[in-house]
Amino acid sequence: MPAARRVCPACHSELERDLGDVPSIAHDLQLALARQVRISDSSGRRGHERPLPYDQRAGDAAILLHRTIVAWVQELQAGVAIMHGPTCETACGHPTCTYITLSTDAGHSTADHARWLLRHLRVMVGRDGSENTRPHHAVEQLTNAIRKARHIIDRPLDQVYAGPCDLCGRDMYARPEASRVTCPTCVDEQGHRIGYGVQQRREWMLAEVEEMRLPAVDVARAVTSLARPIKPALLRTWVARRRLVPVGTNAHGKPLFRVGDVLDLMETSSMPKSTELRIEPAR
Repeated sequence: MPAARRVCPACHSELERDLGDVPSIAHDLQLALARQVRISDSSGRRGHERPLPYDQRAGDAAILLHRTIVAWVQELQAGVAIMHGPTCETACGHPTCTYITLSTDAGHSTADHARWLLRHLRVMVGRDGSENTRPHHAVEQLTNAIRKARHIIDRPLDQVYAGPCDLCGRDMYARPEASRVTCPTCVDEQGHRIGYGVQQRREWMLAEVEEMRLPAVDVARAVTSLARPIKPALLRTWVARRRLVPVGTNAHGKPLFRVGDVLDLMETSSMPKSTELRIEPAR
């Protein structure tokens, strides 16, 4: 490539496409939490994970993606003086427009920051930078964070997790209204797919997650998906009334709660019980 370039055209184009996909990727990561789906690995096997219908990897990928993009936005804005004046509405090559928009607010969400960074992509890949902030570092870090997020959301969105197969351990997914689910691999002696009752699998998964220690939001997601609805605010109310005691904190300092303790409190409280386990359809 020409000596004046800091990033080759192929990497520049790849990063441009990736940043353009970030709003959709960030949205899918949030859906992975809101729909209470379980995200499997690329092989579809459960491995040593417990069958919780929420995977912390989605949250971790979202945090990594957001922090990486925000870090490079802040790097480009460092030392830029605030200027006012008319600018082109779309990305352009005008030096005055570029400098003025560098000082503008990048927004709050991951998607907002990605759009801001996409508009100033030429500035980022054309600057010299210090030892750890050169353009090739930006390309590596951003594409790595986007690649990890894209890998996490590579799973069926229109189905809900129904647990692993008892024989092969492969993850099984069912339609929201389905009463039974079959393993995509295992067959019986007659050549029929091995099947399981969805409600029985969900009851089994609920028993499996009792010993897990999770933040209030994640406990509420798991219990709501597998048993009956509960709000994270109720857990905090129980803590204030000393009915529920945290069992520790996570790396971010958030209190952790044992899922089984929450289930026990739900049983002894006056919360209305549903007559059956339901799978809410994805929207």
